[in-house]
Amino acid sequence: PIELPTVHEIASTEVTDERSVLAVDKDGRITLDSLNVPDALMLDLYLKAFLKENPGRKLELEADKQIPLEKLLGVWDALTRAGIQIKDVPARIRLPEK
Repeated sequence: PIELPTVHEIASTEVTDERSVLAVDKDGRITLDSLNVPDALMLDLYLKAFLKENPGRKLELEADKQIPLEKLLGVWDALTRAGIQIKDVPARIRLPEK
């Protein structure tokens, strides 16, 4: 198993910009804000439609630490197919609850 690196957040009261959340839970389920994406292979279509409805809206990725790397790579591929550069989507890795 590979442990993904983590970075501790720095407390701040300033919001630099609001972003919509692209989330992947430990079972591989994907949501885009509150919208469930039923099939990961269709994520790029959802992202394109989302950006058309929300021009200029930025995304952030929230991924569970327990998702398979293959699933994370699939999400990054979908972002690329939708015309979104991965470097523009900061990622937060959720650690499993103890």
